[in-house]
Amino acid sequence: MARLSRVYRTSSKSTSDKKHSTLSRSRTNYKDSRVFNKDSTLLGDLFITVIDNEIVDVTNNNSLIISRVIPTTDIKDISKEDSIYFNGIDTNISIDNDGLFNFGVEDFTIDWWEYKLIPPETYKLKQISTIQSSICKNTNFSKYPLLIRNTAGQCIYLSSNGEKYDIALEKHIGDIEFNMWTHWAVVRCNNNFYTYRNGIVKNIWLSSDPIDSTDGLLTIGADAHGNNFYGCMSNIRIAKGQALWTEEFSPNSEELFY
Repeated sequence: MARLSRVYRTSSKSTSDKKHSTLSRSRTNYKDSRVFNKDSTLLGDLFITVIDNEIVDVTNNNSLIISRVIPTTDIKDISKEDSIYFNGIDTNISIDNDGLFNFGVEDFTIDWWEYKLIPPETYKLKQISTIQSSICKNTNFSKYPLLIRNTAGQCIYLSSNGEKYDIALEKHIGDIEFNMWTHWAVVRCNNNFYTYRNGIVKNIWLSSDPIDSTDGLLTIGADAHGNNFYGCMSNIRIAKGQALWTEEFSPNSEELFY
């Protein structure tokens, strides 16, 4: 495992919206609420999970805008804790990050656990999309700086200019299986990009281009076009300035706090 540079920490601005329930930064030290790895830098700049029936950012770096997302006890995450349920219609978590996740050419790691549910037969009536976005960095341009969604399996799209996906166009992260926990990871180390499914490398490519740094909301479980995720997620982490893995790894290792 490669841990390269320090994590840069920035506090987000609080956001108010009558349509959302906002969890502002709290003085609660969530790191002490569960047994996490002693190396707190591994938490990254964002680490969303459920603690005491509350959806929180363990790092206390960010204000989460919670849109109808709820903790669920029905589907426990890989560490037997409650997970976060997305209904596939109108649920998401957004982070007004004040530029924190404008990656440019910096190293980064994005990883999370996902339990994808099979849409019901009446999914069209319930407006559940067949294409569902897990993570999206939203802007007003036609192409997002970063988009992870299921197309030909789980795929990532990356743009340097907002006009085309010139860094990554439908790069494969791995095949999707329903009703089971899967660990996904995307890593940049210098000019090398890696994708992982359950710790196994699925794709490697090269690009020296900077990822578009236009400001915009980072959204978990949806994109601006309404492609909402249907299922559960847990331990959603983003580490800017760190390439946590450049080789295959065990998703249940200490670096994932289990």
